[in-house]
Amino acid sequence: MKPLSVLNLAIAFVIFALVGALTLAIFPTLMFTPFTGLMFLGIAAVLFYFGRKVVALRKGESRKLSATGAMNVAMFAYSSAWVSAGSLGFFIGSALSMLRNLHSTYVRISIAGALLSAVGALILLIIAVIVERWCQIDDDDESGPSNGLEEAT
Repeated sequence: MKPLSVLNLAIAFVIFALVGALTLAIFPTLMFTPFTGLMFLGIAAVLFYFGRKVVALRKGESRKLSATGAMNVAMFAYSSAWVSAGSLGFFIGSALSMLRNLHSTYVRISIAGALLSAVGALILLIIAVIVERWCQIDDDDESGPSNGLEEAT
């Protein structure tokens, strides 16, 4: 698995910001609440907890997490980074699109919900990138990938 590319995450952010702005241009009555941000914060807390278990496993301190579990944490962090980058872009793009109707109380409340959800997505994105970096394997082996035939002979 290739490590996360911050450039690719930024591209996803921009694409989903445009999708969010277009969505609010088509459906201007879409309402955002901060509950999505709370969900992102809960996922970030779980991801950080298991990321610390991976760090302990790498130091040899804990055996409560197996190598397969560490791989699952890495995939969880990888996918969380992509989802949170897209969601962050969508919420920011939507909030920017709603600024044209700022005179309405409904829109101000929806912008606040979108921005709070964006903060939750940003926190998840930061934690996901950090945990994904914790889960990377040090590449000490300089030879290419083995297919197992050399070991059998």
